[in-house]
Amino acid sequence: MATTDWFAEADRNYDPELCMVGMLFKGTGYHSRVPDGTWVHPTRDAIYYALHLLDSGEPEREHRALEIVRKILSLQDSSPTSPTYGIWSWLYEEPLDKMAPPDWNWADFIGAALAHVVRQFGERLSEELRQEVSASLGHAAWSIFRRNVGPGYTNIAIMGAAVTAMAGEVLKEARLVDYARERIQNFAEYTKDQGGLNEYNSPCYTFVALHEVERILQLVDDPAIRVCAEELRIFIWKSLAERYHPGTKQLAGPHSRAYRDVLSIAVTQYLDWALSDRAPSEFTQPELVDFVAPLPCPDAIRARFAALPAEEFEQKDRFIKKNSEEKSYCGTTWMTREATLGSVNHECFWTQRRPLLGYWPDADGQPAVLRLRFLKDGKDFSCGGLCNAQAKNKVLTGITTYADRGDYHLFLDRPEDGVFPFSSLVLRYELTGAGAGVACGGPDHYELASGAWKAAVVAPPGVFNGGSVQWRTSQTSGKAFLEAVLYEGGETRLAFNESIVVNLVLATELLKKHDPATEGSLAVVESSGVIKASWQGLSLSYNPHGSQYACD
Repeated sequence: MATTDWFAEADRNYDPELCMVGMLFKGTGYHSRVPDGTWVHPTRDAIYYALHLLDSGEPEREHRALEIVRKILSLQDSSPTSPTYGIWSWLYEEPLDKMAPPDWNWADFIGAALAHVVRQFGERLSEELRQEVSASLGHAAWSIFRRNVGPGYTNIAIMGAAVTAMAGEVLKEARLVDYARERIQNFAEYTKDQGGLNEYNSPCYTFVALHEVERILQLVDDPAIRVCAEELRIFIWKSLAERYHPGTKQLAGPHSRAYRDVLSIAVTQYLDWALSDRAPSEFTQPELVDFVAPLPCPDAIRARFAALPAEEFEQKDRFIKKNSEEKSYCGTTWMTREATLGSVNHECFWTQRRPLLGYWPDADGQPAVLRLRFLKDGKDFSCGGLCNAQAKNKVLTGITTYADRGDYHLFLDRPEDGVFPFSSLVLRYELTGAGAGVACGGPDHYELASGAWKAAVVAPPGVFNGGSVQWRTSQTSGKAFLEAVLYEGGETRLAFNESIVVNLVLATELLKKHDPATEGSLAVVESSGVIKASWQGLSLSYNPHGSQYACD
């Protein structure tokens, strides 16, 4: 049941002429061309508002809910020959043919909501409307069937199985149920073989995956699908527990996909409930669970969320399996009671990635966040990349570039010729926290500190595209920066391809504020296009284009 405050805001922004909820748009930077700050009416928010109206049990709210449902049905592309068959646009103001490009995931997201409408509230619908909702759910399911995403697309792989299973049972279409059963079983087998969720350690999508298996357990009848969903539920909780840091109440790095640097209030409240003995009726966070009835954390896993298994603890996992171990994606996370530092062995700097990430309490007792970023004109740049070697609280990092990535998005916004204009290109250590500061600790040595902890960084000069790379420091209230300036000046244009030469190696050590940093410099040798680096027993061997590397 939605909270009174949630209803009050949604009611206030409801447009009775459009039968949709309005809000200020905050875009992702892709899929939509609508400027941030525009007043819009999102399809997804509208259908979930309708679900909570139906759940209220109030006749007046029920009437409004049915108006919204009819509106949403009218906005679906229901032509089977259309390239966008079965999906919706994000916004009423931006039809599918105006998006850049359309988002096929909306068949999954809105299809799941329609499954709740027909499965939970079917008796509230007229027979005609029930048939229309069922037909729309079917269009979404067949769109999902046609797209057939692979198991590496974690949240959509599970959500698509849920929607097709529910559509198959509602429509009595055995082919959809069979497809859903095969899809969820393939996902489980694939994930086990990989070593973990491909969308690894994501503060948002791991919880989405968890809630999707809970949705299956809530709405799907097929026994084989339910058994697989419960096994996945336990697996996901275990993966969350392994990288949860009790001292800062954060999901320690590295993160494959994140929209913020710390867990949202909705997620922390969900965890507080799931790890307690409170009843499901006491949990109210509609924006988090999308109308899914949440289930508590399995008893056998709860203890890990309260305390680490040892005073100092290191977790290593393979997240994504490739045809060789060195090309696989592997994560390392070091934790003590107060602090944590995590990295992935190779990755790009897409805005949703957190390939090197640390947490510890800041001066106010809140999580200080250490993050390494690659920025083009102040925005995260997907063509930047790195490889990491980590042992406990030390990480050796080599900077790379990618010749096949996009700009702000991984691939949606890559220019056809691969040439990007920019006025600024920097690699940045960013520390956010009360009292955050940065200081030079000697030649090529820097310290970023907040509270009782610091990151000691070894950062020698480097080379990018024939130019010298130098480091600089700056800070503002609550933030400290250590930046390697790859380029800064008038607008230039550069093709990010195999011709780019970058030689930039750095090292990070997480320490108590008054502990001395490890002495010594980095050893870096370049030969035949391969960079070899070593520091404090760690080593890297890689080419600067992100295609081959080895780390120890």
